[in-house]
Amino acid sequence: MSSFKTDNFTFLDYTEMDDVMSRRVWECRNLSEIRKWMVNSDSISFMEHSRFIERLKLTGNSQYYCIIYNKSFIGSINIQYESQESAERGIYLHPDFFGRNLALKVCNEFYAYLRDYTTIRYITTKVLQNNFSSNRLEESLHANKIDEDGKFNYYRIDIALPKVIDSSSIANKNP
Repeated sequence: MSSFKTDNFTFLDYTEMDDVMSRRVWECRNLSEIRKWMVNSDSISFMEHSRFIERLKLTGNSQYYCIIYNKSFIGSINIQYESQESAERGIYLHPDFFGRNLALKVCNEFYAYLRDYTTIRYITTKVLQNNFSSNRLEESLHANKIDEDGKFNYYRIDIALPKVIDSSSIANKNP
């Protein structure tokens, strides 16, 4: 899967980013407001970031995308394949875009694309229990809380269910 567009967003594959965009992604990922909610909250060097992107070119078990909205970088979304039908999703938005309900729009359009153009049916997420915004996002997406472990809540959503996503949200399937 490579870069694609939906009604409101461009999902730019990390392996197709130019140097300027790559640096934006790296800088955003290292912001303390972002890292505090990540499973791996360590700061990473630009060299580590670049090596990670090179590894993405060689493996097919995950995809990472810059999210572009109104010609601006607003964040990142990724999936890690668990099976042909299931993937774990991660997302972060730049703090400048917090509180605008964009994560819900991003996920709905991203899920619609996955549903229509891949074999993925189930999306799982792992959310820190004290990350109230991300837990609310999962509720808004109608994800089912399937487990918790004292630190994380675990969610699962069937993106094939019509109540979750309106297929009309896809504008330009293959740019």
